[in-house]
Amino acid sequence: MQAMKSTITQLYDYRQSVIPQDLRRWHASEEEIQAQLEVLSRNHAFERDAEEVRTGDSVACKGESGAERWNRETLLVYPGRGLMPALEEAVLGAKPGERREVQTGEGPATLTVKRIVRRGPMPIGDELVKLENIEGVETVEDYRRWFREQREDFYRQRARYQCAKFLLDEIQAKSTLSIDPEEKDAWMRERIDCLYDAMVAAGMDPKLPEEGFDFLTEEQAKEKMYREQEWAFDEYVVQTYMIGRLTEQPLEDIVREGLEKLAAENGMTAEQLRSTSCSAMIDGKFAMEKAMELLGAYTEQFLEA
Repeated sequence: MQAMKSTITQLYDYRQSVIPQDLRRWHASEEEIQAQLEVLSRNHAFERDAEEVRTGDSVACKGESGAERWNRETLLVYPGRGLMPALEEAVLGAKPGERREVQTGEGPATLTVKRIVRRGPMPIGDELVKLENIEGVETVEDYRRWFREQREDFYRQRARYQCAKFLLDEIQAKSTLSIDPEEKDAWMRERIDCLYDAMVAAGMDPKLPEEGFDFLTEEQAKEKMYREQEWAFDEYVVQTYMIGRLTEQPLEDIVREGLEKLAAENGMTAEQLRSTSCSAMIDGKFAMEKAMELLGAYTEQFLEA
């Protein structure tokens, strides 16, 4: 891997930046814990009989009609699903035993509601969290404590990375960069070719116009992507520069180690994984991760207690 010609000629002193307080918070918020409790509530949803039909219910009716299709002892109707719109609309608001008349494509029909079943989330409470069978968790308060403890490392690392990203953005905005045009163009062309091929492989068409009906040519689509992605090269220059200042480990070794680890996690060799992408994308990925890791170590001191 050749040394980059593009670099920072005057580095902004990021140590004078004040990291916003909301980025320095890392403990699980009450909102996040409540959201998780609501997920548990939905996961343990249960069915119960209801007294009046609402959208989303399951309704067992007796159908009476001259048309065989609707003349049944038990006809299931699911209001809101759009499977049988006329019947679904007809039973809304009905109570068990109530009869409703409806006009179908095969003629009139009478529906008598026999049973209304409603699936709803389990109320958030101690009985809900007990169903998770977590050792030491018997109450909602126990679950809140457990959740914070279990997610502590994740939230702390997330905060470190948020703070590191803030500082990288500050450095990029306030430093003086010297960009080699040829180096930038070669890196960008490789990146755009890779992104374009990835979009096509995923079934997306980069040639679709944002307005009108005239499709772009492949060349036009790539030029558009180039203009929209130019920020990526400056970002890469900042990341590689900061890596060089904060560690003696060469970027080539960082990329190699990252590839080997990622390949092992996916049951591949590093060579196989590299063949699925391009240097601009691969080097950019691991440069970003390493720069965030190194600056994240610096931001640790600013995280809330």
